[in-house]
Amino acid sequence: MCGEAEHPNRRVPSHACRDAQGWLWVYSVPDVEPDSGPYEIPCADQKGYLTVRERIEMPGPLDAVAENALDVPHTAFVHAGLFRKNKDRRPIEVIVRTSRDRVEAEFVGEERPKGLVGRFLAPKGGEVFHWDRFILPCIAQVEYRLGERSHIITTAALTPRTPTVTDLFATVAVKAPIPNTILRTVVKPSAMHIVRQDVEILQRQTEQVRRFGGEEFVSTEIDVLGLRIRKLLREAATGHLREADEERRIKMLV
Repeated sequence: MCGEAEHPNRRVPSHACRDAQGWLWVYSVPDVEPDSGPYEIPCADQKGYLTVRERIEMPGPLDAVAENALDVPHTAFVHAGLFRKNKDRRPIEVIVRTSRDRVEAEFVGEERPKGLVGRFLAPKGGEVFHWDRFILPCIAQVEYRLGERSHIITTAALTPRTPTVTDLFATVAVKAPIPNTILRTVVKPSAMHIVRQDVEILQRQTEQVRRFGGEEFVSTEIDVLGLRIRKLLREAATGHLREADEERRIKMLV
């Protein structure tokens, strides 16, 4: 039907959409033209990088799924052997930076993970640069630089489907000193194995929350991002974003 709608019942609400970087992005507010594009995923499809994409149904609300993706201490237990082992943990410093639209944890003094993933990406070892980030409204991101030639950055866009189910749209970009044809045979199977472990632990948490009728979590200092993610989401929901940036440092075993 051509022309302007003459009656509200003729008019269907429209949502701005964009096909970008392998995903279809939909603006959640109807009948609004966004003043910016969707989040630009770093390194996706860049020369020299292997890029893998996967959509995964995760049990739990958005904040729980984001915290799980970005929580370093759990990797020694839930993913033992792939990243770290409990008996091999060492003290490092963590710098936590919070601004209006994001929170980032930088891990300083971390050794190359001794698990399978670390040995494969950086067989000769080297200094590790590691950041975990949550960016409003729904981006969880993990970045590693291992040595001079290896770089992996995982970006997950999270879409809440129900109060206890979140769709995770993951893009993994990897550069390593081995051919991409070989890299592909390792990256996706390893990533999906890690995801299955995360799904299991999130399912257990979701069941316990349901069993006890709600969340009553207790946090410690090493929960560096979980509380800040929830606070950012609350601030965004009320429209009261923080004015000043914050930085703090803690010690933890990794």
